[in-house]
Amino acid sequence: IESTMIRAVFRIISSSLKMGTAAAGQSVEVMLKYLEKIRKVNKQLVNLLSKNLSMMKATAIFFAPLVCAVIIVLFQLISKSIASSQTKALSAGYEGATAILAAPEISPAILQLIVGLYALALNFVLVRYVSKINYGSDKTALNSELTLSFMATIVIFTSALIIGRATMVGTL
Repeated sequence: IESTMIRAVFRIISSSLKMGTAAAGQSVEVMLKYLEKIRKVNKQLVNLLSKNLSMMKATAIFFAPLVCAVIIVLFQLISKSIASSQTKALSAGYEGATAILAAPEISPAILQLIVGLYALALNFVLVRYVSKINYGSDKTALNSELTLSFMATIVIFTSALIIGRATMVGTL
C-alpha cells in the first residue's frame, strides 16, 4: 500500500512540475497535509483497537488453551464416572441401567488431539489477524508472533492438562 502511495505522490509531483514550480509547491503542500491527516487517523485507529487486539491475543494464547484443557479433563472425569456407575449398576444387577449410562464413543486421547489442534488453529487465526493489524505485511513480525504464541499455547495447554489430571486423580 505504501509503495503505491509513494508512486502516486511522485506521479502527482511530476505532473504538477509540468505546470510550474508554484503548482508543484502547492501540490506538495496539499499532499503533506493529507499524509499527516492519514497518519493521525491511523494512530487513532491503532489506539482504539489496541484493547480489543490485546484481548484477542490473550484469548488465543492463554484463555483458549486453558479452557480446552479443562474440557478434556472434565470429559475424562465424566467418562470415569460413567464407567464407575456402569460397574456399580452391573454388580447390583441392573442390566438396563447400562444402556442409559453409555460410555462416550470417542477416546480421551482423540479428543485431546482434536481440541489441541483446535486451540492451535484458533491461535493461528487470532494472532495472525492481530499481527496483520499491528505490523501490516511484515512477514518477519508475523512469523515471530506466531512462533512465540504457538509455544506459549502449547505450554499452557500441556500445563493445564497435567495440573487438571493431577487434581482429578484424587476425585474418584
